[in-house]
Amino acid sequence: MAPVKEPNVSLPRSHVDAYWELVRRSLSDIFDRSPSEADDYQQEIENLPLLQQDFFYNGEALYVAAALADEEPTEKQHAHYQRLQAKIYRLSERGG
Repeated sequence: MAPVKEPNVSLPRSHVDAYWELVRRSLSDIFDRSPSEADDYQQEIENLPLLQQDFFYNGEALYVAAALADEEPTEKQHAHYQRLQAKIYRLSERGG
């Protein structure tokens, strides 16, 4: 099976932006935290080698937000996240 993308090519910016939008919206809408809490962590991740970034972006944005908020997501929060995820990725596919 061929890889989804080449390992030494960065993800499209639109994918990265949608991921971080989902982290920020999860922080604000699910964990009642400031979306800006993701800013420093985003910079840290974007400065990693591409292979490490690929590994990171395979994880769910909910768990990144939960770690930043120092909380474990509940079932209700998971359901909220799934709705949020569908909305954000639908918007990113349309270009905004």
